[in-house]
Amino acid sequence: MARGAEGWAKLGIVVELVVLVRVLAEYFRLRHAYGPTVALFTFEPYILGMLIDAVQCLASVTLFFFQRYAASAIVSAITVVLLIVYRFEAIGAR
Repeated sequence: MARGAEGWAKLGIVVELVVLVRVLAEYFRLRHAYGPTVALFTFEPYILGMLIDAVQCLASVTLFFFQRYAASAIVSAITVVLLIVYRFEAIGAR
């Protein structure tokens, strides 16, 4: 892995993509746990979390393409912190 800001930006983008896949997988986990008749409101917190991550990931990748590696890494770090706070505030600690 490259050293410096570029390496941190790459790592941040990978982490954001892994988080996005994890949130998408949560839909299928809940669908399996509660059955096919589960209401949409059950998934709403996860959908908002997924949108937050997708928009921030797009911002990180765009900054990376414009070679703003430090800004891309900072956006990725802010995203992780934001999603952790969102997880405990909106979804709870279940």
